[in-house]
Amino acid sequence: MKERLSASEIISQYKGGRRDFSEIECTSADFTNVDLKCIIFRKANLQFCTFNGCELQGSDFSEADLDWAGFKRANLTEAKLVKAKCRYALFDDSIFDRADVRDADFSWSRMLNVNFSSADRRGASFVMAAFTLADMSQAALSHVSLELSRHKGNVPFDVLLQIKFIASGTMDKLAAISAASQAESSPTSYRGSAGIGNYRVGTEGRREVTYAGGITPYQMSVRYRSAKPYER
Repeated sequence: MKERLSASEIISQYKGGRRDFSEIECTSADFTNVDLKCIIFRKANLQFCTFNGCELQGSDFSEADLDWAGFKRANLTEAKLVKAKCRYALFDDSIFDRADVRDADFSWSRMLNVNFSSADRRGASFVMAAFTLADMSQAALSHVSLELSRHKGNVPFDVLLQIKFIASGTMDKLAAISAASQAESSPTSYRGSAGIGNYRVGTEGRREVTYAGGITPYQMSVRYRSAKPYER
């Protein structure tokens, strides 16, 4: 039987010197901004866990279940995710310098502003993974929402709320781009950055609509020549 541990128990034991947490069971836990360098989570069940902003250099998630996990702004330098299940996970702005992700499954994950150029990604699957906003279609978002609904009874409400907020925010951004694209006689341009803030949609007349970033701070500007600004 797998050892069941909470986030607080893992953090406490890590600070006490323990590094190997292989095959543990710890789902829907929050490790936001925790320093967990060189931690070992081989074959662990970490579904729906949040590692946003974590220091995970040299960590080992090989064969771990990371479905629906969050790794925004996480430092995964030289980390191992060999054969890890990372489906429907969030990796925006995470660092994979010299990481080993061979045969990992990143299907349907979101990876805005992620660079795998120095990582060993042989055999890794990125089916339907989103590296840009353009990769996220309405059909793809609908699929993710459907899959999420199947886990509704097993996931804490606050975790579900955060994931749904991320999805709805993404759909708003897509709608903004679509509105700009359909503006008559004008090519659309947009730019995005992962910095903290809001995103704005505006006309060349400087009229704009602001959407509060909240849990998913993201800044994006869309410019087009229509006389009417995009409105939610």
